[in-house]
Amino acid sequence: MLCSVLTGLLQRAVLPAFQSAPRTDLRDPATRLPRQPARARRPGRNLVGGIAWERSKAARDARGWSDHTQKVISTLKDLGLAIWVAETGQRGYLLTGV
Repeated sequence: MLCSVLTGLLQRAVLPAFQSAPRTDLRDPATRLPRQPARARRPGRNLVGGIAWERSKAARDARGWSDHTQKVISTLKDLGLAIWVAETGQRGYLLTGV
């Protein structure tokens, strides 16, 4: 889905801007276009950077939840073991009375 969104954006916004730009000789100062701010020169860079930042944040969040899940599973295993030991001890006490 992300690829189709990026492809659509490139086809609608970026490619027409490059195709309609007048051809200039960069060595000739008279035909050179005026410099534009970095945001205007690279419209896709901010978009790709924003998507990469959002995806890396989502990956960090997922990693945090994965670590949390592993801690919960470990705690539940420890609790199950403690209950098993308590039941075994109670059974032994009831059988022997000691």
